[in-house]
Amino acid sequence: MKTSRITRIALFTALMAVSVWVVPPFSVPGLGVPFTLQSLFVVLAGFLLAPVEAFVAMLAYLALGAAGLPVFSGGQGGLQVILGPTGGFLLLFPAVAATIASFREKSDKIWVWILLGFIVAVVFLYPLAVIWTSVVTQTAYGVLLVGMIPYAIMDVLKIVIAAFLSRKIDRALHHE
Repeated sequence: MKTSRITRIALFTALMAVSVWVVPPFSVPGLGVPFTLQSLFVVLAGFLLAPVEAFVAMLAYLALGAAGLPVFSGGQGGLQVILGPTGGFLLLFPAVAATIASFREKSDKIWVWILLGFIVAVVFLYPLAVIWTSVVTQTAYGVLLVGMIPYAIMDVLKIVIAAFLSRKIDRALHHE
């Protein structure tokens, strides 16, 4: 594997780890799912990396957290976090980033990227991840899904930010 690919993977793994420290964790009362900037970097990885790179970066992030490093929300680490209420989201991050990267390569239109990010990171991720949360917390699926609306709204904003950031970054890197 080329050094440049390893560097991109390591950079996004590090960005994921730092993303939970940028905004102090807070959550909608009763849900136990923290609001973080993780989804911004998951989507940004999908917009900027090749599918395999995006997948490996997110997998490496999960491995660091599973090993106990404090890279999950609230400075937590360990397998218990992955097995906890947010585990469904965490475990789907590699698939979300790789899927966005796979489809992003088919269009250079920013509105397509935003729509793609929304479909994969909200329409796909939320219903599946909430199944996990529902089982772990023994809370009704529908109640949790409705409770995720504030998070989904914020994620749409993060998807738009990621699309514009990635466009700027991509242009800067290719106009050297």
